[in-house]
Amino acid sequence: MDLPAEVYARVFEIGVWKWGIGFLAPLRLTCRQWNDIVLSTPRLYGIINVGRGYIRKQLDLAKSAPISLTVPSSSSIAESTENILLSTARNWIYADIPVRFLITIGSGNALGGLQSLHLHSWFLDSKGKEIPSDVFDNFWETAPKNLQYFSAMNAQCRSLRPLLTSSIIDLELHRPTGRDSDSLAQYHHYNYWGRALRPRLPLDLMCDVVRRLPRLQRLVLAHAELTRVLESSAPARILLERLEELDLTDIGGIAHLLSRLQVPALRTLNANQTSSDSSNVTWKVVFMQWSQEGWIPLELHTLEMAACLEAADMPYFEAWIERLPELLRLYWDAEDIDIIPMLKDGKLASSLRELNTVGYEDFDDVLEMARNRKGTLRVLSIPYCGECNEAGKAEMLSLVDEVKCACLTCQMTGMSTV
Repeated sequence: MDLPAEVYARVFEIGVWKWGIGFLAPLRLTCRQWNDIVLSTPRLYGIINVGRGYIRKQLDLAKSAPISLTVPSSSSIAESTENILLSTARNWIYADIPVRFLITIGSGNALGGLQSLHLHSWFLDSKGKEIPSDVFDNFWETAPKNLQYFSAMNAQCRSLRPLLTSSIIDLELHRPTGRDSDSLAQYHHYNYWGRALRPRLPLDLMCDVVRRLPRLQRLVLAHAELTRVLESSAPARILLERLEELDLTDIGGIAHLLSRLQVPALRTLNANQTSSDSSNVTWKVVFMQWSQEGWIPLELHTLEMAACLEAADMPYFEAWIERLPELLRLYWDAEDIDIIPMLKDGKLASSLRELNTVGYEDFDDVLEMARNRKGTLRVLSIPYCGECNEAGKAEMLSLVDEVKCACLTCQMTGMSTV
C-alpha cells in the first residue's frame, strides 16, 4: 500500500508514544522508505520518556523539533541530564513533569509553545523540602495562548491557581492530599482509628479555580471532600458556556459545586460519590436549579449517577430528567433506589437507548419497560440471574439488541452477555 510519508510518520509517532524510542529501530530496518521517513522526521525523536531511551542522543536527532517530555514520578534523573532537559523548555509542547521542573524554569515566558502540562510530585522538591504555596504567584508574566490541557496529581488549589489561564479547555485534578502547611493540611480529616479519609477541599477555592477557566470544555475531579471550611465567598453562579464533559469521581459535597455551575452545553455527566455526603446542600437543590431556563443542559446525552441520590431526591430527579430531550445513556448505581419504576411506562426519557443499572431490579418490571419502549432500547445491563425464565429471556432479546447481566458472578466469569 502506497501511503503518503506523513501518514507513515504519524503512525510511527503513535508507536513511539506507546512503546518508546526503541520502536523506531526495527522500522528503519524494514525498508529504505521507512528508514528515510524516520530520519527525516525529527519530531519522532522529540518524544522523550525518561527511562525509555538515550536522552542526549534523542535531543541531537530531534534538532529543533517540538518536544513532548514525560518524566515519570518514579524516575531518578542525574542533575546534568535534568539541566539538559530544562534547557529545551522553549521547544516543549507537552510536558508531564515533577513540579520542581517548573520551579527551576522560574518563568512561564520560557514555555510559550506549551500546549499540554501535567504536573506530579507536587509537594516535595528533589531535596525533600516542602514547596511553598505562593511559589507560582508570578509565574506567568504574559498569559500563554497555547496552553489548553492541564492536569495535576496531588495538587492544592492555593498553589495551583496562579498556573491556570483562560486558554485552558481541559482540567484534571486528582487526589489533593493537603500536606502543604499553608494550604489544606488543616482541612485533613480522620476516622475513629486515625486513618486519613478523603482530603477536604474548600469549596471557595474550588469555585475560584473553575471561575478562572471560562473556555473549559472538560473538567475531571477525583478523591476529595468539598467543604465550606472557609468563609462562604464563592459566587452563587459560575457560567461555563462551553463545558461538555464533567467527571466527578469519589467527590463528597458534589451538590455543593454543581448547584453553582451553569453548564448549558453539558453532554456528559459522571457523578460518583461512593460515600456519604456531609454537606447541607442536597441534590434536589441541583435539580431545581438545573431545571430553570438557561440552566438545563439540553444536549446532555450520557448520565452516570453512583451513590449520590436519596429517596427524597427522586421526584426532583424525575422532573429534571423529563427536561432532557437528548438523553441516550443512563448508568445507575444505587442499590437502595430502583430506577425501573420511573422508566417503566416508556414516557420518561423516551430518547433513552442504553440503560445500565447494578442494583436489584424486578425482571418483570424491566420486561414491561422494554415492551413499552417498543424496541427503541438498544443496550440493557441489569443483574437478572435467577430472576427470569427462558421465555422471558427470549422476549427480552426480541425487544433489546444487546442484553447483559450486571451481577458480580457474570462480570467475573465473563458470561455477562445473554
